[in-house]
Amino acid sequence: MTLWYRLKKSDGNYIWIEDRMVKIVPEEGEPYISGVMIDNSNLKKAEEALKESELLYKGVVEDQSELIIRFDGSGNLKFVNEAYCRYYDQDYQKAMKTNWFENFNKEQQQIIVDNLLKLSKQNPTFTFELKEQDQEKWIEWTIRSIFDNNNAIIAFQAVGRTITERKLAEIERENIMNQLIQSQKMEVVGRLAGGVAHDFNNLLTAINGYASLAYSKLSENDPVRKDIKVIQECGEKAANLTKQLLTFSRKQIVEPKILNINQIILEVDKMLKRLIGEDIELKTVIEDSLKSIKVDKVQLEQILTNLVVNARDAIDANGTITIFTKNITVDKEIDTIHNTIKPDEYVMLSVKDNGQGISEDVMEHIFEPFFTTKDQGKGTGLGLATVFGIIKQNDGAILIESSKDQGSEFKIFFPATDQVAPDSAIEFDEKDLPSGNETILLTEDEESIREFVLDILEEYGYTILEAENGTEALEKAKNYKKNIHLLLSDVIMPSMNGQQLAEALKDVHPETKVMFMSGYTESTAIQKGILELKTGFLQKPFSANDLITKVRKILDS
Repeated sequence: MTLWYRLKKSDGNYIWIEDRMVKIVPEEGEPYISGVMIDNSNLKKAEEALKESELLYKGVVEDQSELIIRFDGSGNLKFVNEAYCRYYDQDYQKAMKTNWFENFNKEQQQIIVDNLLKLSKQNPTFTFELKEQDQEKWIEWTIRSIFDNNNAIIAFQAVGRTITERKLAEIERENIMNQLIQSQKMEVVGRLAGGVAHDFNNLLTAINGYASLAYSKLSENDPVRKDIKVIQECGEKAANLTKQLLTFSRKQIVEPKILNINQIILEVDKMLKRLIGEDIELKTVIEDSLKSIKVDKVQLEQILTNLVVNARDAIDANGTITIFTKNITVDKEIDTIHNTIKPDEYVMLSVKDNGQGISEDVMEHIFEPFFTTKDQGKGTGLGLATVFGIIKQNDGAILIESSKDQGSEFKIFFPATDQVAPDSAIEFDEKDLPSGNETILLTEDEESIREFVLDILEEYGYTILEAENGTEALEKAKNYKKNIHLLLSDVIMPSMNGQQLAEALKDVHPETKVMFMSGYTESTAIQKGILELKTGFLQKPFSANDLITKVRKILDS
């Protein structure tokens, strides 16, 4: 038996006594106890120091939030602290049976092994960041090599710090920066598109105008008529392209009107068929009693055009594109990958194809600006982004259904209205256009447009005062003593714009009516502060029909 106890020495200090005793039973006589008393104070102090060291170790290692491990060159764990067990949701015994390398994929394992091989007495540590397999978790590990007395590596010790919040914040910052860059790109492209469309509309006004004028002057049997007709059709395509550019570029002040989608589909049907080509069939399945919607007509045409073109590009060879319209009642909220469809009465416009379908990874990015799966030079990535923007701007929603090699269907939901869409405006045949004998002050800085408008108006009986700019027009107006019935002016001109000219003309000819013509849309001109709502407006490009009809309407108003 061994006892430990303290004895007080004569000097008042204590010593630790280890008293070892043994019972001895002799063959003769009484049993007795024999013992040895040893002063083992140094051993006791060593034990107490060891306990203190263990407490210190627990404070330093076990109570830390960092993950602390020790492993051999093969990744087998030799020690893990409690933080490691908590992080990987394992008890100590289970954790000690695992291989640390198995927490990472093969590529990450190779990075670790390559760096372990580089460790030496002179370069004993390295630090790296690793993402956990199949998880949004990151740890920054610092690995240190453990050496024996011969400077040989016998193990490795690693300290891991969770940096998930930091990494997620970095990713979020990067996403925000990318969105900012993308937004700036969109702004630049939008400005460029608007400028190009404006200039192009000026050219198209002369091209389309003279084409329609030439066509109207030829007899029905004239073989040149079919050539002129081709020019007109190409001009129509170009005009629709500029409409899309203007729609994309403006920020968007739009002109929502009560429309019937069926009516718009019928109007653009021929143009859509030309866009998709002869190998693809375009079908329409429309609901006769379709409700009206309130939306900008140009925007609705652009949605149709972009969705049909997108469907065309999804079809490898022969195929079918079907346009559906239907009244829809949504009873409960529908969440989709791109938006939420709230309970309401809707008019649904659907464009369906039997093409190759849309993969899940493409579906997530399909409405992002500049995202495209088309070959270089065959797509800008702006079409569907513009469609999505228009839908959101008009309080609509979109649902996409797609199956691989079966095709896709884009369902657009516009809020329905009980208001009735007006019938389309009656178009005059060029040979039956109304004439007049009034005096018109024509102001246009583009010579080709000015000459075209001059030729048309004079042919239909009007007296024309022409001017190249606002200053010249105002001077001619001051010198003209008779009535000027109408100012027909471009909006954007150097030195004096159309609005300024109209204001100045009031002092000279206060009764003169005003009609502006511009490559910008009417709403954009209003936004720029150079056009009032009360004036007439004719958007370029326009035909002789458009010009004569609108001029007569303004003069008779």
